[in-house]
Amino acid sequence: MGAFQAAAAVVTPADAPGMIVWQASDGRARIEFTRAVLERVRFECSRAMNGLGSTGIGGVLLGSRAGNSFRVLDWKPIACDHSRGPAFLLSARDAAGLAAFLEGMEAHSGQAILGWFVSHTRQGLALTPEEEQLHSRYFPSGSFAIVVTPDRLGNMLCAVHLQGFAAPAFDVVPLPGKAREPGQRRARKSAPDRPAPAAAAPAAPTGPAPRRPARRWPLWVAASLAAVGLGVAAVVAYTRRAPEKTAAVQAVAPIQMLSLHAGPRDGRFVISWNGEADAILYASRVTVIIRDGDKTVRRNLSRRDARSGIQFYHPESGRIDVTLLLKAGNGQEFQESTRYSRPAGPAAELLRVTPDMLPPAGN
Repeated sequence: MGAFQAAAAVVTPADAPGMIVWQASDGRARIEFTRAVLERVRFECSRAMNGLGSTGIGGVLLGSRAGNSFRVLDWKPIACDHSRGPAFLLSARDAAGLAAFLEGMEAHSGQAILGWFVSHTRQGLALTPEEEQLHSRYFPSGSFAIVVTPDRLGNMLCAVHLQGFAAPAFDVVPLPGKAREPGQRRARKSAPDRPAPAAAAPAAPTGPAPRRPARRWPLWVAASLAAVGLGVAAVVAYTRRAPEKTAAVQAVAPIQMLSLHAGPRDGRFVISWNGEADAILYASRVTVIIRDGDKTVRRNLSRRDARSGIQFYHPESGRIDVTLLLKAGNGQEFQESTRYSRPAGPAAELLRVTPDMLPPAGN
């Protein structure tokens, strides 16, 4: 953002202990931060760095501005999908939405865009060339950028970057919590006052409450209850003694595909498949059926040829249908098919197959 020429300092005004002020020594620039905003930035940056991936984040700084005097009152996060890594590096989609995000933010928030911040987990307090380009492209003239570096303890070091000024980095530490006396409990919110009833209820007698006479159940009711209790006890005892029945789960091996393929390769027309598939290893007969236009060729392969997983063929037309037919010992058949259509162009340049290149068909 240009060479730094004038020095600046960070102070805490005596009349505003809740503010941190960054001010140029010659008075030409002044940035006021509320401690509440810096605390929120510190918390989010520290949480992102200490979380999974140790990511960097960025955000827009909002507030009021009068010339070169800024007052930061709020901030909003800038979306980053981290598709380029854990650092705050915007993808093309992020950058495309940033302009619309900033335009809508300034139009509806009622606050001016003063600048932005970015957290570095490894790069230090200097702006990278890509961050300088982002600042000059998307943020208004005269705005500033802040680079922050959180640490593992929750503290944050901040450096303000504003054209023509330099300042020493300043610390932002977690705000202290309000201490309680030993044994003191956290104060609870008082319940809202309820309106008094219109007429006061008569006072309850202070003496002991009269005892109600014991209720005697009829004999048949007591007998019924006893029978029900005995039935429940019998059911519980039976279910406890009965062994649990579990269904045996048989592991099933995944189906191995033959992956049949036909097409030109290195000047030859090659028919290939997975020769190590279980269906090939346990088949009693393996046959390759080639339909070349009106011509049909059947090749019964030997066990060795079937396991090799390759056959050569000299095509005579532009459409070849290949079927790999497998027959098991119990008579069941399994087949897989594929089709090749020759693209437009001379076939002589595509396939150069001579008869001596064709392996003999096995039996």
